[in-house]
Amino acid sequence: PYDSETVDSYEIGIKSDLFDRRLRLNAAAFTTAYNDMQQSVNQLIPGTNTNQTLVSNAGKATINGFEGEAVVRLSHAFTVTGTLAYLDAGFDEFTANLGDGQGVIDRTNLPFAYAPEWSGSLTANYKEDFNFGTVSAQASLRKASDLYTSFSPINAISDLALRKANTILDGSIGV
Repeated sequence: PYDSETVDSYEIGIKSDLFDRRLRLNAAAFTTAYNDMQQSVNQLIPGTNTNQTLVSNAGKATINGFEGEAVVRLSHAFTVTGTLAYLDAGFDEFTANLGDGQGVIDRTNLPFAYAPEWSGSLTANYKEDFNFGTVSAQASLRKASDLYTSFSPINAISDLALRKANTILDGSIGV
């Protein structure tokens, strides 16, 4: 059993459409504070050498960041979108037995999973209606800094679950 977590979250931002809606600029900054944060943790089943994953109240965590987005409509059929995000996520207090043989200890040094410090994207989108149907094309470039792909005590000493910073390019064409 575990207790409810409580979250205090604050955000301030702006959304704007400018130049006859040819330019959209959006930005937001936020802070989130968790108390009794619920976290999946590994624990030994009493009397055995078998681990089980349980939800437990891990302690306190803070997540701060900002996000920005710009959308430029270059013509009725062509838009370009760019995004940028910064995330500072970490445990303020986290004491738990994670089944690694160290018992109940301070775990505030463990990184959050799926929380890249920086991420961004650039997307070009074309969509036009013709007599025979709609033609569309899109190309996207996404970048993210290092991130952990799972939550584990190993993350404090190993990069086993670390996905290094990467860039992904993709595209599509449709008729």
